[in-house]
Amino acid sequence: MMSFLFFSAMLILDLVLMVLFRVDHSAMALSFIPGAALVYIAFETYQDPLNKAVVWAFLTGFLFDLLLFNALFDYALSMVIVVIIVRVWSKHLSESIFERIMLGLLLIFVREMALYGLALLQGFTTMNVQTWLTMRVFLTILGNVPVIVLVLYWLDFQDGFEAKQQRKQRRKERVAWYRYK
Repeated sequence: MMSFLFFSAMLILDLVLMVLFRVDHSAMALSFIPGAALVYIAFETYQDPLNKAVVWAFLTGFLFDLLLFNALFDYALSMVIVVIIVRVWSKHLSESIFERIMLGLLLIFVREMALYGLALLQGFTTMNVQTWLTMRVFLTILGNVPVIVLVLYWLDFQDGFEAKQQRKQRRKERVAWYRYK
């Protein structure tokens, strides 16, 4: 339940940032696309079974496709690709904050490149890779550093809150075995 509330908060954060920073599809200005929900889903589910993580990523991407009026399954497929990649990369990293931030930035980069590949295959864009990297990915990577730090703070807060709830539950479940001797 608590992870659903935190996921909802990250989704709302993404949508608010998308309203504040509009995407310029003409490639005349830099664009910022937030990735709070993506990073949250990737870091929250990397210890879960792969099928659960893929379903969460697909549903989140599908929700983004519906909310943003994008081509159907663009975000859904790109988020599934990202979750599978985080599964592979996270086995080789430790839990330091720097490595988690770098992994989050790599996830956002992979998502943007997957979206570019899908748009290019479907004929939605004729931009070359250099223009895509300059106009869309550059500011997205820089702007998502504070967003990733915020997501990691929320995840640590969530873990601490859940541990505190478990300790309270365990205190209530204690049995005084010394009385039964």
